[in-house]
Amino acid sequence: YIHMEFQARVPTKKELQRIFAYAALLHEYTGCFVETYIICVQAISKDPIIHQYSKDNVFKIKIISLKNIDGNEKINSISKKIENNEKLTRTEILALKLMPFTSYNETTEEITLKTAQLTNKITTLTMDELNNIKYIQQAVCSKVIKKEHQQPIMEEIKMRNTLYDQARKEGKSEGRNEGKNEMKNEITNEITTLIQKGKLPQDTLNQIHSLKM
Repeated sequence: YIHMEFQARVPTKKELQRIFAYAALLHEYTGCFVETYIICVQAISKDPIIHQYSKDNVFKIKIISLKNIDGNEKINSISKKIENNEKLTRTEILALKLMPFTSYNETTEEITLKTAQLTNKITTLTMDELNNIKYIQQAVCSKVIKKEHQQPIMEEIKMRNTLYDQARKEGKSEGRNEGKNEMKNEITNEITTLIQKGKLPQDTLNQIHSLKM
């Protein structure tokens, strides 16, 4: 069982005790082994944190610093997947939510706006999944971007995903066309059978095919 905690900095001893207690309860409740990760905004060492809770026992926590992630590299790899209509991984979706906390070359405003624009090109997620990403992006934007610079970024985040809407419309249109073709084939088969049995005139099929369905 994966247990993840988000921290702005390296957790204090008191916070480690809380995390350990939660992991112990999670193990007791699920009956599963629990692996704990701390995702930290601050740039810190990749070494795991060791919390010694008795003379002979320790609780090891793996720690991931978002500052150790190359934001520009992540943006580029996600962009290629979106262009190819490939499904994004959970890690990539998490990166879209928290990109301003990674390392990058642009200003925080630029990387946040670029991430929002990229999100609006996704067509492989459900609307609920997209809204979840946008909800976190709004919260992050309000926290890391100065108020006077927030408006254009917030507008981009709140913008409807037009590519997603277009893909849905095309999917519905294709579905309707397929349904019409299936219905037409079924009618044709039934009429052919009735003609063969002599229950309908021979020119019935011609009359049916001339109709617009």
